[in-house]
Amino acid sequence: MQTNGTTEDEGTEVTLYVYDLSNGLAQQWGRMPTGRDVEGIWHTSVVVFGVEWFYGQGVFSSAPGRTHHGTPLRKISMGRTMIDRETFTEYIQAMRDVYRAEKYHLLEFNCNTFTNDVVGFLNGGTIPSYILTLPSEIMSTPFGQSMRPMIDQMFSGRNGPPPSASDTIETLLPQVLASAGQSGSDVSTPSLSSNLHLITSPSALPALLKKDFVVTLYTSPKLEGNKEFFEELSKKGGFGEVQFVLCEVGVAGGVKEWGLDGELEGELFKFWKKGEVVGELQGEGITSAQLEKRVAGLAGIVTPHQHNVLPLPQLTGLSKHLDALTYTTPPKYSLLISKLTPFLTTAAMTSPTLPPTTLPILTNNVEAYLTSKSPTSAQHSIFLSSATNALENLPSEEWYPVLDLIRSALVSTASNAFIDAFTSTLPSLLSFLSSPSVLDPPKPGKATLITSLKLLSNALAFPSSKIYIHHKGLEDVTKVVVRALLEQDAGVRSAGAGLGWSLVAGLWREGALAEEWAVEVAVAVLEALEREKESSEVVHRLAATLGLLLYRSDFIEAMKELLEALGAKDILTAKAGEEAVKGAEVKALLKEVASLI
Repeated sequence: MQTNGTTEDEGTEVTLYVYDLSNGLAQQWGRMPTGRDVEGIWHTSVVVFGVEWFYGQGVFSSAPGRTHHGTPLRKISMGRTMIDRETFTEYIQAMRDVYRAEKYHLLEFNCNTFTNDVVGFLNGGTIPSYILTLPSEIMSTPFGQSMRPMIDQMFSGRNGPPPSASDTIETLLPQVLASAGQSGSDVSTPSLSSNLHLITSPSALPALLKKDFVVTLYTSPKLEGNKEFFEELSKKGGFGEVQFVLCEVGVAGGVKEWGLDGELEGELFKFWKKGEVVGELQGEGITSAQLEKRVAGLAGIVTPHQHNVLPLPQLTGLSKHLDALTYTTPPKYSLLISKLTPFLTTAAMTSPTLPPTTLPILTNNVEAYLTSKSPTSAQHSIFLSSATNALENLPSEEWYPVLDLIRSALVSTASNAFIDAFTSTLPSLLSFLSSPSVLDPPKPGKATLITSLKLLSNALAFPSSKIYIHHKGLEDVTKVVVRALLEQDAGVRSAGAGLGWSLVAGLWREGALAEEWAVEVAVAVLEALEREKESSEVVHRLAATLGLLLYRSDFIEAMKELLEALGAKDILTAKAGEEAVKGAEVKALLKEVASLI
């Protein structure tokens, strides 16, 4: 049995109806006035389940071929869909909240945006590129740019709904015809509209993420806070090839389909380079200036700052080498296992919650796993699960062999599969490492603390775990750093200063330093600098961290005011003259940082 192109096994036929709003005039213009061939001014609709759906002054439906646009010029098969009519009806109802009449824009949010979303929802396809890219191609010509202000005026600042596409073309035709006698130009300049994309289907996202630089805003009809300045920023220009993608979550899939963790409690920005997430921004109070700086940083654009004109060779050099400090020397596995075996043997006798497999996995099998050239995803999961079980059942002063195994794994088996598995364990791992049993232990836990610091530094070398630490684990990691900076042992202070540098360097590179956090860390680093009397290495790391908190800071005046009150300039100057501080480079850095206060 078949109804409206539907069979139970084959699904439902999906067809794209294509109309020419110029009624053939565009083809007659030839290469004038745009300097390129324009075959038509395209309007599209989707026909599925025997109904034609289109967007203009809202979302509308009609019997196929019976709309006011007349007879379609083309009917293009978009394949078939296995989605049922009821699911599609629910989707269309949700789309009405997104594709409202007042949001229509001839260039950026139009009928073709709608049909592309619908096709993506139905079967993951896209409409032909020559239709989608036509507005940006025309706008990239001198003629198109001259028409842009008139088009924007027609669709902005109106009390009522914007004009329909047909009315807009009718209004613009006299301008086009008046230009038709002028010679066209083949000169192309960057499009003013092609870098903004609104999608409602997760299937449309992967193709966009293939671009070099992408900013995605995950939002929903209920979350309106940042959409307006996101769209305005995309039109502002000056960001090179950055693409802006506004993702309406919940219309055609939940957070899981969009690749998000948990519910979307607030609008979320993600910053992508060549398909990899390199940063996130979420929470209340995000400003347009903050977003603009992050986008500029993504594109590698240096924003103007008073420090740019100052002679600061040490800090300028540091700002170009922001990799996390890592600890790559493998442990002596036999020594580590000899320490861990009695710990786990005792725990196995006293703790009923320790799985019996934990001891053999972390002792008998662990060296073969960590030195294997191609461990499997299952092995990664088993190792990390066993390590977590050990931490849950051992006293904190006995954690260090387990932590050192994880630190080593971050170097020796750091495949994408391992990093993904490791990142999923970070919430529980950070709760262990920032607990009072580590930061304020009843028994001395130097080995556990120093190994924790090195492990976290290694974690900051990988994008997915770094992003988690920066945006969800920052408070916990900051506690560990501040505690370590005040430790009596020089080795702990050195590892703490190294982790502090790695943390600040990563946030500085992302443009994600928040004022309140930066001030808190600057005060702790200054105190540690003043107290440090033994290690020139610790002084170097602390000075670099404080310098980066100040260098090209968005809130430099507030930082200067606070640090002046704490006598920071005198502390730094005096430190540069201390006998324990070795090396011209360290002394020069201390003086440069002092000059910023």
